Amino acid sequence: MRNIRSEQLLTEQPPARTVVQLEVGIEKLESLFAKGELCAADIRCLNCDSKKSIWNLCLKSCARRSATDTYRWGG
Repeated sequence: MRNIRSEQLLTEQPPARTVVQLEVGIEKLESLFAKGELCAADIRCLNCDSKKSIWNLCLKSCARRSATDTYRWGG
């Protein structure tokens, strides 16, 4: 006997905007921000603590880039 529901689940197309909820270490996020591989605009924080952490990572990343640009341009 075939399991029709299982076959349907395997063949159904995901919604246009698929979202995945996951947990990532702060060090990994910092690395991704520093490399420019992740942008805060791509993230939706699920709680206030996460939002504060992302905000601080963004500020650190921007400060590092600003310092690098200042050094590079002799400012």
